[in-house]
Amino acid sequence: MSKTTTTRKKTAPAAKRKPAPVRTAVEALEKYEDALKIFRRGEYDKAIPLFEKIAASYPMEREIADRSQMWITVARGRTAPEAPRPKNAEEHHDRGVMAANEGRLEEAAEHFRSVATMSPETDRGHYGLASVCALRGDVGGAMKHLAKAIEVSPSNRIRALNDVDFDALREDAEFMALLGRKPEDNR
Repeated sequence: MSKTTTTRKKTAPAAKRKPAPVRTAVEALEKYEDALKIFRRGEYDKAIPLFEKIAASYPMEREIADRSQMWITVARGRTAPEAPRPKNAEEHHDRGVMAANEGRLEEAAEHFRSVATMSPETDRGHYGLASVCALRGDVGGAMKHLAKAIEVSPSNRIRALNDVDFDALREDAEFMALLGRKPEDNR
């Protein structure tokens, strides 16, 4: 029998790896404060990548990472180009509807006033103003603008009767008379 010998291949000792750098909370906070200083100077384009790096490099520092994400959003909002000004009554109307739906009633009223001025032959501006006035509790303004909207388009009586923006006026006799109803007809 022959003796088989196995030769072991000698392997080089494992290369020593550098340990991953320890990312500490103190380090994260220092970088966050530096990025915040840049943000406060109004240098948003410089601050965004710093906050992004902080959020990516320190995920275990949850509060700092979350706040960095928040500042990224704010900075992007401040660097975003401003929306172009509305060019016509249609664009003002659309912006007015969006502003009203988001609770920005003064802005909505400005857009609806523009619609009423630019396109006086339509009911849209006056109906929008009536709606905003009703939401603000301005009964007189709501009545004035709704009367004009109904004068231009009588179908606004039915529309206003079913529009939740006018819910606060449902018990008002003058409002219901404008719609051709009595307050008790609404029940």
